[in-house]
Amino acid sequence: MKLNHIAAAAALACTLLVPMAASAQYLPYFTESETNYQTYTNSLDKEISRPQNRYSPQGHMVKAEQLIREGNGEEALKEANFALQQDTSNQRANFDQGLAYFLLKDYDKAIKAYSKCLGSQNYFPPAFNNRAECYGLKGDFKNALSDYRLALNMEKGNKDYIYTDLGKTYAAFKDSKKADQEKLKAEFEELLKR
Repeated sequence: MKLNHIAAAAALACTLLVPMAASAQYLPYFTESETNYQTYTNSLDKEISRPQNRYSPQGHMVKAEQLIREGNGEEALKEANFALQQDTSNQRANFDQGLAYFLLKDYDKAIKAYSKCLGSQNYFPPAFNNRAECYGLKGDFKNALSDYRLALNMEKGNKDYIYTDLGKTYAAFKDSKKADQEKLKAEFEELLKR
């Protein structure tokens, strides 16, 4: 039975197209004690369908995160937007909105959502990391480097998810027309040193 759990978790991990910080920071992962992903999602549906929880921001955020894991950006965006209608300053709902826009490949809106997530407190390494990845996908490597630098400086725990995304952005940089910019190349290489 444990092999089935491992295989299901591996299959799920391979289907996700969200930034690494999403799974590392906010989206739940499954342990051997949980039956399977379907049981988890069914329990979320049941929890959200309760009358007192149906319209709570928390219920919508949990549903959005479930849909993000499934790769359903459109429905996840609706759920994140419902949560934001009730509390526009909700950091987690703005983060979920950014993830949904990322899935929809609307990187400009994802950047705006991550920026709102950062708000005035300006301390949230996963949002800086994800915004950096969006900048990189748009070819704005200077802003990407700036956000990666901030994320690395702020993250007190495991920085592997940042280095993974930084490596992907560096690979995109090397394939771009900007690859001959020595200053950017040196900054990427400096950040990639651990």
